[in-house]
Amino acid sequence: MSRQALRMRATVLAFSLCAAFASAPLASQPDRHSAAVAQARDGDHAGALAALESLAAQRPGDRAIAFDRILILGWAGRDAEALALASGLDIAGAPAWVLEAIGRSARDQKRFDLARSAYQRALRAEPGRIESRIGLAFTMSDQGDHAGAARRLDEALAAMPGDARLLEARALVAEYGGDWLGALALHQRALKAEPQRRESLRGVIRAAGRLGAPQLAVDLAARHPGLLTEAETAALRADATALQIRWARVEERIESGEARFEWADRALAASDSAVRRLAEGARDFSPTDRRLLADRLEALQVRRRPADTVALHRDMTSAGLPVPGYARPSVADALLELRQPEAAAALYREALAEQPGDFDLSLALFFALIESERIDEATEHIDALAERTPRWQAGRASHDAVTARNAQALARLYGDRLAEAERRSGALRDALPYNAQVREAHAAVLLARGWPRLADEEFRRAGAVDPASAGLRAQRVGPLLDVHDWGRARAELHAAQAMRPDDHRVRRAADLWAVHELRELDLSAEWGTSSGGTPTGSDDWRIEARLYTRPLASNWRLFGQATRARADFDTRVARWHREGIGAEYRARDLLLSAALTDGSSGKAGVEAAAAWQPDDHWSLTAQSASVSSNVPLQAWNAGVRAGEIGLGARYAVNESRSFGAGLSRMDFGDGNDRDQWWVSWFERWVSEPRWRVETTASLGGSANSLAGAPYFNPGSDLTASVELAGEWLNWRRYERQFSQRAALTLGQYAQEGFGSGSILGVSYEHVWELDRRLHLRYGVGRSLRPYDGERTGRTVARVTLEGRF
Repeated sequence: MSRQALRMRATVLAFSLCAAFASAPLASQPDRHSAAVAQARDGDHAGALAALESLAAQRPGDRAIAFDRILILGWAGRDAEALALASGLDIAGAPAWVLEAIGRSARDQKRFDLARSAYQRALRAEPGRIESRIGLAFTMSDQGDHAGAARRLDEALAAMPGDARLLEARALVAEYGGDWLGALALHQRALKAEPQRRESLRGVIRAAGRLGAPQLAVDLAARHPGLLTEAETAALRADATALQIRWARVEERIESGEARFEWADRALAASDSAVRRLAEGARDFSPTDRRLLADRLEALQVRRRPADTVALHRDMTSAGLPVPGYARPSVADALLELRQPEAAAALYREALAEQPGDFDLSLALFFALIESERIDEATEHIDALAERTPRWQAGRASHDAVTARNAQALARLYGDRLAEAERRSGALRDALPYNAQVREAHAAVLLARGWPRLADEEFRRAGAVDPASAGLRAQRVGPLLDVHDWGRARAELHAAQAMRPDDHRVRRAADLWAVHELRELDLSAEWGTSSGGTPTGSDDWRIEARLYTRPLASNWRLFGQATRARADFDTRVARWHREGIGAEYRARDLLLSAALTDGSSGKAGVEAAAAWQPDDHWSLTAQSASVSSNVPLQAWNAGVRAGEIGLGARYAVNESRSFGAGLSRMDFGDGNDRDQWWVSWFERWVSEPRWRVETTASLGGSANSLAGAPYFNPGSDLTASVELAGEWLNWRRYERQFSQRAALTLGQYAQEGFGSGSILGVSYEHVWELDRRLHLRYGVGRSLRPYDGERTGRTVARVTLEGRF
């Protein structure tokens, strides 16, 4: 039986008792009948009923005995028997208290029409009887007619405004109708009339709990020992805990540091004993303890303890304790934070099955699908959510609608459909320039498009709209690192960590900074086998490595480098090695490096390089080496060395389109000057969640001043080629991913004095990103092209590694 039904039953029982005691004796003479009634009044219902049944057998026509049996059966909670007995009696002319007893039993059996009829007959017999009016009003409220019940009691109160019984009944009807403020006021009026009226005292406590002051309700109960049962008091304490969790959610959003968790810690303390019992293997939990454990799931997640949230959920499930629907989203949030998106998505779906219109649950499912790499499903899901979410609410843009449209742009971002992501996020930013989440999403898209400066400015403006957001400060760290603004990146990270170190954006920024602070290793190797008279020899290999220290004084790194190369020619094996040490300076938009080298040439050398990126589109480079490691091994085999200088420029429209150009000169020791130039155009034609298609068109040439050199040295030549490449993303899990890349190259090569010939190349590679600290790429390729008019072929295997440690 529900708590409401119990309260109603107790109230009507009290009224019936009063009626029974005041207006009609249960027996007419001091005999066994009277003794049985007294026995019932003392609480021995079973004994009293046995005695009355014996008397009824002796005096079968005695209606007084039957009436008392109906009443006492109701007292004993045997309402079905009471109604069965009443149905066989002629109750014409029955006293009002008997009709009220029938009405009460009918109400408890949910036979509301019978109850209503009984109370109405009682009122026809005694129109002014308060107990019958109250019983009829309660029956009307049982049937959902709370307004009608209230009117009937208000009519009675107009005649008797200070009657505590009517005030209390009116308060209970207000409770049943959900009007807790009205109920509180009426209970207080009843207490003013009768200060010690227990049911009204209980009503004040109930109202305090329902009106968001459960702790006050607990305090009120403590002032009146015995007023509430132990179970009722425990339930109020659980209500107080639930309210603390609601406040904890607010506090966690608006406070920073450990101060965010004061309410959450209070809520957790309330369930410490229950969780200890669960750990000890207990299974006999009261409904209140079960609720406390479920509430603890929410409190743990607010406290940013996802592992503990998931562990408690597992323990509750193992113990056979049901997890209510309101707590499942907290478990799903914890699973998502622990990078278990598939399990999180399953729980979100369970919760949505119970609350299909919950916007926050649908949004959370979107992110779980994204992190499960179910990009297309996530996109369809968020598009449907945005479609069914009204854009306007009370004359203003709906927050949920803006969030859904923002997530639509993010779906395209995560799906590598960046042009559409920029179009959507840009339009939303233009429409809502002072919305921080909209600017944040647009900034993330700009960063993915290769524009870190624009992205940082958007993140900065978003932070101006929401200066208390640690996540927005942390979002600046990535683009600031991209442009080498170390000091500002460090400051933003430290400020974000002081505010909210557990924010996922702050944790990501901290990891980016930690990677920046590591040593760096760049390694590349190539092995080749050639046919015909290729300049690279019949068999060759080359390995290059550079190892950087951790950052020194923010902007500096020292490095060591080494190059090893070998090639087999017809008459000789050429070997080359060159080592060096140097320093690199990285400041905003600028990179400078210099190194001292020595090695096979027997001559010390100097290398220098510079790169400048004035904006998000242009980048300019320059490099020089007094002893170049790019000297052809044919030349080295003939004892010829070379110095080198080069310039380069690149204009990147975005991540899908860029143009490049370069010039270089090599001064060989034999007097030959080689001038080279090149231009290129890169275009990504298709970009989808799992695959890309792109081309690189190149045109380049060279001219040499010396004829007849002992190495491949055309007077002039020209190369034109187009590479068509496809890349397939086979697997991705957060920062880790594996993809395959296949490319086909077609072109033409023209050499002075030898005419022209076609170029054909194919390659296949595996690309691994094992995390932010290790990238590995390896593959094989085959090319066919002419040299000195002779068509040659070369098969190669390549490996590149970029590592941080």
